[in-house]
Amino acid sequence: ASAESADGLTYQLINDSTEVAITGCDDVTSVIVPSEIEGKPVTTIAERALSSKSKLLKVTLPDSVTTIESRAFNDCSHLRSVDMGNGVKTIGTFAFSGCNELTSITLSENLTEIGESAFNQCSALTELALPDSVATIGNGVFASCSKLKQVTLPNGLTSISESMFSDCSALTSVEIPDSVTSIGKYAFKNCVKLVNISIPDSVTVISDGAFYGCKNLNKINISNKVVILEKGVFGGCENLNEITIPYGMIN
Repeated sequence: ASAESADGLTYQLINDSTEVAITGCDDVTSVIVPSEIEGKPVTTIAERALSSKSKLLKVTLPDSVTTIESRAFNDCSHLRSVDMGNGVKTIGTFAFSGCNELTSITLSENLTEIGESAFNQCSALTELALPDSVATIGNGVFASCSKLKQVTLPNGLTSISESMFSDCSALTSVEIPDSVTSIGKYAFKNCVKLVNISIPDSVTVISDGAFYGCKNLNKINISNKVVILEKGVFGGCENLNEITIPYGMIN
């Protein structure tokens, strides 16, 4: 379908013309996406729809939107506030990557999937609570969020993905839910403000370099449920004074 416009937004009809996808917008400071256009529900923010909008400060999405596609808002360098509504189930890869003034984001209570690097380089974001509905979090989701201090992860999450918090140099607190079974490569690499972290008994795999460069980490306890502890997990942890490792793991 060809693009049409309404109230400063461009859009297309999708799914046999039963739904609407937002595909672009005027160069404005605030976007309020309507729940309906042409009497049809607005369900999708399309790939790159609002990317690199340098004047955009605030976005409000209706509950009708279920999908934010890849790079939908990436490199909106002055975007500060996003109200997502409660319909969004999927946030695509790099969706908000490079939104380096984003300080406030209200996530959908029905969110289930966050794609790779979705919030990468959101360097003004200081804290975020992920709803328990989230089951899948892609690699590098919060990488290089340099002011991120605190994150609440969803109960039910099974994996801390590769590079999830890599280079989060302000991160001081993260509680790993006791549903998590694996911690991915470089998950907490260069989290230099992380002093201690509790690894729940559910974790069985800690991958290569998971805590590499956490130079202020001074205490960590690894449960006897861990069966795979890969190389370099604690490389560069120069102040690690106490580590408890299960009997039999080291020759």
